[in-house]
Amino acid sequence: MDEATVGLDPASRKDILNRILQMKNDGELGVLWTTHLVDEVEEADRVVVLHRGRILFQGSPAQFRKEGEAETVSEAFLKLTGARTITFN
Repeated sequence: MDEATVGLDPASRKDILNRILQMKNDGELGVLWTTHLVDEVEEADRVVVLHRGRILFQGSPAQFRKEGEAETVSEAFLKLTGARTITFN
């Protein structure tokens, strides 16, 4: 699924993610999920992070968080890609 939840409200995003995860866990579905919304991969079995045309990471979300010394996949992504956060004054 390519960017399956882009543009959806938070409740709809959560519902879709929960349904897809349930179908996967029930053995009804295998999923290849591409997204820029990195928090969506917290429950994935395996994560591949592509950055600037190369594979930056392959492994579980837990391994990714550990490598990025972060509590969330989003934080690890920001640290490992060198992305900067935007602050508003």
